[in-house]
Amino acid sequence: MSGQVDALYIYLLLVAGVMTALIFVAVTVLAIKYRRVPGREATQIEGSTILEITWSIIPFFVMLTFSFGEPFSIPGAHSARQCD
Repeated sequence: MSGQVDALYIYLLLVAGVMTALIFVAVTVLAIKYRRVPGREATQIEGSTILEITWSIIPFFVMLTFSFGEPFSIPGAHSARQCD
């Protein structure tokens, strides 16, 4: 059983690490690409609803795997949540 707990822990670390790295890279790239340039005026851009929904839904489903994977990977894990 300890192997299953270790596997779950490693999975959680990997998913969290990948998500953190993706966010860090995206912020860094966009900060460099769109940094302030003297003499250039900023323009207001209207948002894309489809894009905003997409980048909200995908991380939501990735994070759902945290809770859905736990009871299936550790036999008897559901019994720890029950109060006697």
